[in-house]
Amino acid sequence: MEKEEIESAIYGAFECFANTEPRIEYPARAPLKRPVLLFLEESGGRRIEFRITGESDKRMLVIRRLSGAAQGCGPVVSVRAAVEARASVSGEVLMRFLYRKELMRYNASAKLRQVVAAFYRLYRGCVRSR
Repeated sequence: MEKEEIESAIYGAFECFANTEPRIEYPARAPLKRPVLLFLEESGGRRIEFRITGESDKRMLVIRRLSGAAQGCGPVVSVRAAVEARASVSGEVLMRFLYRKELMRYNASAKLRQVVAAFYRLYRGCVRSR
């Protein structure tokens, strides 16, 4: 698949999910000071909003499509940039990183330095490939 097809497929999947107007509630460990916003943006400018709001004992994630005129304020994740970043990392490096993450998830004694080392190796592998 070409990068444009991958970008379209990823955004399309999120768009289909956003069309169901999901509201996901989960318990909160601590109060949320203000809503958290994150936007997923397609190269054409269309956006999907991810909003987390908090009440005293729960949080709610709301995912919705934004119309062309509505532009929210918050961090934006570009699907195109994510696809290009993935294309710049070899499959071997990606699988090695994912495998390490799985080992740490199931190993409760993993320390912060192991996590930092894993990210450093991934970063070093990305920089060398350029």
